[in-house]
Amino acid sequence: RLTQPHTTKGDRPTYQPARLEWRDDGPTVTAIPWVGSSDLRATVAANSMALFPVGDQTYAAGSIIEVIAW
Repeated sequence: RLTQPHTTKGDRPTYQPARLEWRDDGPTVTAIPWVGSSDLRATVAANSMALFPVGDQTYAAGSIIEVIAW
C-alpha cells in the first residue's frame, strides 16, 4: 500500500522507482522522486518499481498497487 498520495498522467504506464518496506502491518511502498527514464540516480535509492496503469489518476495514501521488487 502507498505511504503517500501519488498522481500519474499520460497515455503510457508508469514504472516508478520506489522503496518497498515490510512492516508489522504489512508491506508499504513509497515512490521515489523521479523525472523519467533517464533519471538513473532515483533507482539507487529504490528497491522496487511501483506500477501505475495508463491514464490521469491520483492514488490516495493507503491505495493498494502492484510492485516489482528487486
